[in-house]
Amino acid sequence: MVPAAFVEIERVPLTNSGKVDHRALPAPEAEMFSASHYVAPRTPLEERLAAIWSDVLGVERVGVEDSFFDLGGDSIRAVRLLSVAQEAGVPLSMWLVLQARSLGELAQMIEADEDRFPVEEGMPLLPGHLKWLGTDSSAGRTVRLPLSGAADADALERALREVVQHHEALRLRYSGQGPGARARLAELPDEALVHVLDLGAVSADDRSAAMTEALVQARAALDAGQGSVIRGTLVRFEEGTPGELWLTALDSALDPYSWSVVLGDLNVAYRQSAEGRPVTLPAVVTPLHAWARDMAEQAFSDEVLDQAGVWLNRPDATALPVEHAREHNTNVTGSSVTATLSAELTGALLDEAHPEHLLLGTLARTLARWAGAERVDIDVTVDPRHDPDRGEALARTVGPLTDSFPVSLRVPGGGDATAALRSVARQLRTLPEPSHGYGLLRHLAPDADVAEELATLPTPEVGFTFAPRQAPGGDATLVFVPDRVAPVGADDAMRAHLLEVEAYLVGDQLYLRWTHSTAVHDPRTVQRLADEQVDELSAVLRQGAGAVGKGARRSGPAAFQATVAEVEKVMAEHEIPGVSLALLQDGVAAEVRSFGRVGAADSEPVTPDTVFAAGSISKHVTTFTVLRLVSEGRLDLDRDLNEYLTSWRVPSAPGHPVTARMLLANLGGFAQHPPLADGYHRFDPVPTLLDVLNGRPPAKTPPVAMEETPGKVFRKSLTGFSVLQQVMVDLTGESYPDLTRRLVFEPLGMDDSSFDPRFPDTAGRSFARGHDEVGRQMSDGYYVNPEAAGGGLWTTAADLAGFAAEVRRGYLGREAGLVDTELVRQMLTPQSDRAYGWSTIIDTTGGDMEFGHGGQAAGYQAMTWMRAHSGLGLVMLSNSVSGRELVKHLIATVLSGRTRMAGVWQRAMDEAVRREQGNVDGSGRD
Repeated sequence: MVPAAFVEIERVPLTNSGKVDHRALPAPEAEMFSASHYVAPRTPLEERLAAIWSDVLGVERVGVEDSFFDLGGDSIRAVRLLSVAQEAGVPLSMWLVLQARSLGELAQMIEADEDRFPVEEGMPLLPGHLKWLGTDSSAGRTVRLPLSGAADADALERALREVVQHHEALRLRYSGQGPGARARLAELPDEALVHVLDLGAVSADDRSAAMTEALVQARAALDAGQGSVIRGTLVRFEEGTPGELWLTALDSALDPYSWSVVLGDLNVAYRQSAEGRPVTLPAVVTPLHAWARDMAEQAFSDEVLDQAGVWLNRPDATALPVEHAREHNTNVTGSSVTATLSAELTGALLDEAHPEHLLLGTLARTLARWAGAERVDIDVTVDPRHDPDRGEALARTVGPLTDSFPVSLRVPGGGDATAALRSVARQLRTLPEPSHGYGLLRHLAPDADVAEELATLPTPEVGFTFAPRQAPGGDATLVFVPDRVAPVGADDAMRAHLLEVEAYLVGDQLYLRWTHSTAVHDPRTVQRLADEQVDELSAVLRQGAGAVGKGARRSGPAAFQATVAEVEKVMAEHEIPGVSLALLQDGVAAEVRSFGRVGAADSEPVTPDTVFAAGSISKHVTTFTVLRLVSEGRLDLDRDLNEYLTSWRVPSAPGHPVTARMLLANLGGFAQHPPLADGYHRFDPVPTLLDVLNGRPPAKTPPVAMEETPGKVFRKSLTGFSVLQQVMVDLTGESYPDLTRRLVFEPLGMDDSSFDPRFPDTAGRSFARGHDEVGRQMSDGYYVNPEAAGGGLWTTAADLAGFAAEVRRGYLGREAGLVDTELVRQMLTPQSDRAYGWSTIIDTTGGDMEFGHGGQAAGYQAMTWMRAHSGLGLVMLSNSVSGRELVKHLIATVLSGRTRMAGVWQRAMDEAVRREQGNVDGSGRD
């Protein structure tokens, strides 16, 4: 009730009734809120603070004795004050703003704070730093990132140096051991941060060794004492391919969340640097040194010191069952399995006050059943950037902020799952706050005896991480920044736990990734455990749907719903006559939608049964047909194909056989056919496949010839699939359309699909006519493709959705599929260090394994895409070359332009445009 200002007036204005007329009272001037007399700033720091206050509060003059809150400041303006101060390079914290009674006192407190912990001379370390120093601190982790285009090495060097300059964690150098260890900020190193690895002239056989050696060198170059803690390797492949960027960094600099911040900043810095502009990066609200000082002070607080008894009195750890020896638990043996929660139940989980309690409870019950124990020990990772109160201020703070603490949970055996989970939640609520107190006691507290005793206690064999918050992303000019970054450590380094369970969000679904060592546990065992946890989590959430699920998210990805709503707009803008679209959820077709007409000059509408040419998606299906024969034992992937061929011979040199594995991996070595100026018209003579292979009329291409040694050079080739088609025909004695119908289409119920080149005319079905880029219908409606295996598939969106679901089923191996699981997983494994498997585009850089393929035929454009674990998927078929514009729209809305798959498809679209501009079209080749 103390007045903030006094205003002298000659008389008090009154109303007609004799009361004080408040409206007639003069408003006090802003200067009246300041001290009784103005004292100008005296030091450079006071001048900077006065300018910042003036900007934030909107006052013209600020004096040394003025109070921030008396000048109109409040909590909202205080938050803005922190941001503006950090941008101006003034180290400020909310605690200092609240404590200081004047600008002058605030300046003194800042200077005292800097004197106590001068960054240049050394700042205290975080528990994450000290934990790292106590291990093999020479080991680094690497992230491999596909580039969206050819990168300029000089611009990349400048960009990385700007990012290193911007984030303190990338310039810290370490000295000392234990709680007395210190870190100091160093200048940027003189040596280059980005090195170029040119693999253009390296053969496929030698490439893997060259890449391994480069990774070893990059890790060896890191030096936390004198040199760099981060290094980039720009990898260049053949001419015309964008290549990759490898970033290698020490764990002392980047924890998993920090990687995403740095990648986002690197994208922004590269774009600005490549355009010749100054690099400007978003401000870091809470610098690393400020957070480290706060932690150092908290380590001496009573609330942390009083936690010692809780952590020291833990019971002995429960050992997990193992199937092999524990000592082989190294990074090179690491492998992951994934289980997903539906979008609807993910929404219900996130509506819980403490979703991590449910996740930990179901994990503990799953492990307890497996181990036959009543108690489970888990090492729980804590990240202050996920804290709802502190997360915003720390969102861009880079460094090892994550820590962990052990919990020993008693899990009641049997009985009601909901009651057992409530018991686990009660145990978790009794843990002391702050949750990072264990790490402070273990590494920073003044009681050395407590720290030493905590160090002797065993670490739980299971680690758990819940990441409800995504790191801020960046511009996608340089790389397609993945939704989730998983840096890989040195092969021979020991893993921290036997099992690591990570719960994270991709889109609107929760993923549970269980990482284990194949030298310790069988993948099938771990997959069963992951599935059990999701099953129990789902059951509990459904049971509590009335209370838990309120506000649950709508089923179906919002991006898909937006896509459907925008399709007709894109079609009209780019003159695409007809489109068929299938959406998949949980691995099944949830919706099939059709738009437009079968032809620009035709009134017949496109329906879900209308067939389209699928272009190179044919290769995707052909690969599956090959693998069906391999599963049946009729075809050997590594046998000379000339041993199967009876009507034609592969013209390979003696001692250099061509195998099916080589052709699936695009390593056949065949000479490229010159592109056709025109295809095979519907009513003209069409060659047989043997005509094409032998180069005899009416074929328009030369005979098949070898250009490279088989197995050496990666080159996408239609010829390889024509050879596979002839092999399968000679081997089985069936026509290719009959063979694929028997092995694939009939078992999967793909009744509207066929490799018959004249299927539109013979099947009695509605078919979409092809159109050029300006919407003109092809004179014959479609071209005939004699090389059916590589580009002759006719199908519907619903049929391709069913096929994608079967590939997913085989990959997961949770139920019997048409093809052995191991073969499907080989199909979805990158080949020749590219984003291609066996006729499949693959992206493993995000939170889920994504696969699919694009398809171009003369007058048609198609695509398929699916997430293996969540079961989200999309199929698009269009009857126009301009369908590529719809593909771009789908990439932008569904794939969000941030995945490797999006980059590969975008380059395919660009290549198609270049072919058309060069008047090369009509072959149906892709």
